[in-house]
Amino acid sequence: MTEIIPHYFKMDLFFQFIRCSELVLFWIHLFNSFTSNYIYERTKSLYLVLCFIFSGYLNQYLKNYISKPLFNMFENYIPILGQGSRPEGAVDCGYFSSCPNVKSSSFGFPSGHSQFAGLYSGFMIREILCDSPDFSFNKLPNTKKVNVILYSLYTLVMMFSRIYIQGCHTIGQTIFGALIGLVLGFLFNKIYKNCIIKYENKFNSAIIYLDNYKTKSIMIISIIILMTLSR
Repeated sequence: MTEIIPHYFKMDLFFQFIRCSELVLFWIHLFNSFTSNYIYERTKSLYLVLCFIFSGYLNQYLKNYISKPLFNMFENYIPILGQGSRPEGAVDCGYFSSCPNVKSSSFGFPSGHSQFAGLYSGFMIREILCDSPDFSFNKLPNTKKVNVILYSLYTLVMMFSRIYIQGCHTIGQTIFGALIGLVLGFLFNKIYKNCIIKYENKFNSAIIYLDNYKTKSIMIISIIILMTLSR
C-alpha cells in the first residue's frame, strides 16, 4: 500500500542524513569544484574540501594525542569539560549503522561530527555576514537572516542527534566539538576572503588550469587510487 507521506520525510532517515552529512557535503563540494560554471564557487568548494580534510585530521589528533592522555590523568572526568570517553554502550558511531552493531572504539572528546557541523556552519555564516554592513546580523535582509538561522540549526540538530539519537556523545563532547568547529569555520573563511581579495588573479589562473581535461583526468584518477587504497 502506498504511503500518504513520502519516505523522504521519515524522521529516522532525516537523522541518518544529518549523521552522514559530512560525507555528503564533502563529495558535493568536490564534485562542484570540477563542474561549476562559476570560478568563485569552484574555488570555494575546493577550499572547503581541503578544510574538511584538515578538520578531520585535527579531530583525530585532538582525540588521540591531547584529550585521551589528559582525561586519563583525571580518571576520565574533568569539571566543565565532562566525560572524555564515549557513553556506555555507544555503537555504530561512524556515518552508518551496521548489522550486527559494532561497539565504538574511538575516544569521545571532542565530537567529530559536531566539529564538522560547526566548521561548515561557521564558514557559511561568516560568508553571509560579510555581505552585511558592519558585519551585523540585524542589517541582513530577512532571507539571509533565515539562512544564518538554518545553518545554526544544522549544528544544533547534529549535536542533538549525536547525544539523544545515536547515543555516541555526551553534551560536553558535542558542545566543545561544535565550538572548535565554529572557530575553525570563521578562521578558514577569513583566510579565504583575504586570500581571494589579495590573490584573486592567481586563484582564477589555478582554477582555469584545473579546468584542463588532462588535469581533471589526473585528479579523478588520484581520487580513485585513494579510494582503492583506503578499502
